Amino acid sequence: MPRVFLDTSALVALAMERDDHHARAVDVLQELAESKASLWTSSYVVVEHVSILHNRRGISAVRAFLHHFLPHLEVLWIDPPLHEGALALLLKTGKRRLSLVDCSSFLLLRKEHQRDVFAFDPDFEFEGFRVLR
Repeated sequence: MPRVFLDTSALVALAMERDDHHARAVDVLQELAESKASLWTSSYVVVEHVSILHNRRGISAVRAFLHHFLPHLEVLWIDPPLHEGALALLLKTGKRRLSLVDCSSFLLLRKEHQRDVFAFDPDFEFEGFRVLR
C-alpha cells in the first residue's frame, strides 16, 4: 500500500471548488482511495490548511475538515529539532515563495524516507519528491 504525503496545496484544491486544481485534486484523491493509499501529513500542514479554510470559507468549513477529512489522515507532529531544521533550511534557501511549512514538509518526508507527495506546489518536485497530480 503506498504512503502519500498531503501538502496544503492539495488540501486547498480539494476544499475550494473554484481552485484551478480542484477537479484534478478530486480525481487524484479518488485514485488514492482506490489504491488504498495511506494518507499522511504534518501538524504544520494542518495548521496552515485550517487557517486558509477559516479565512476563505469560515468555521463551518474548518469543522467539516476536522470531523470528516482529518480523521482519515495520519498526522505527524513537527518536533522542536525538525522545526529548527526547517527554520535553518528556510534561511539557507532564501526563496521568497518557500514557506516554513514547506521546509518542514521536506525534512519530514526525508526523515520518514518517503517520496510520494500529493501537491500542486512545484517546490516538491524541485526538492526531488515524486509529485502526484
